Amino acid sequence: MSQQKPYEKEWLDNGILSYRFNSIGSETAQEWYTDMMLTYEAQPPDGKVRILIDLRAPANMLSAEAMMRARQLSSKFPDVVGRIAILIDPNENFKNLAMFLDRGLQDNLRARKLFDDEAAAKAWLLEV
Repeated sequence: MSQQKPYEKEWLDNGILSYRFNSIGSETAQEWYTDMMLTYEAQPPDGKVRILIDLRAPANMLSAEAMMRARQLSSKFPDVVGRIAILIDPNENFKNLAMFLDRGLQDNLRARKLFDDEAAAKAWLLEV
């Protein structure tokens, strides 16, 4: 029986980079951080990143390592413009995540917003 990957990465047809997390442990956070650094370094042709982060899997709990890596990413590449939409399960307690996004990350040119509807998240990402 094969082990489930911690996350799936996919470039969608509309230029959105999608990360669908099955778990957000320390190893996953490090792997994702490295991947995001490469994404920011490469920048899309129009210079705007559009990232969809799906945290709706039932086992997802934001780890300390994931928060640390998110903080580090928010301070890197301050000139990279774009948006990051984060999909959450509205039935789970995501108040801590909302507070972390609001107060725990450095302001930069990449807007961040929580969604519980994937179509709405994609539409918002494409507005930039």
